[in-house]
Amino acid sequence: MRINDQKIHGKHVISADGVVIGTVEAILFDSQELRVDCITVKPRKEITEQLGVARSMFHKAIVEIPARDVQSVSDTIVVRTSSQRMPEVKAASMDDWV
Repeated sequence: MRINDQKIHGKHVISADGVVIGTVEAILFDSQELRVDCITVKPRKEITEQLGVARSMFHKAIVEIPARDVQSVSDTIVVRTSSQRMPEVKAASMDDWV
């Protein structure tokens, strides 16, 4: 099934144990392998604190979830990672994106 990236932006991301992690900010592609690399997620405040992700008035917290960890895409995005294992997810900065 094909899905437009605009339909994914803003969808809720839910962990394997049913916790709402946050909302999709962007989809990042690997331009050399021509595949989706990861989704970037703006985490909820509780998840931001759990991850220890830096945020400020001018920079929102962002985490990258590898595409391989996405279990399903429908009205929400479900990932294979439980909320307890979220600290293993990479914190990101939009400055890292090309």
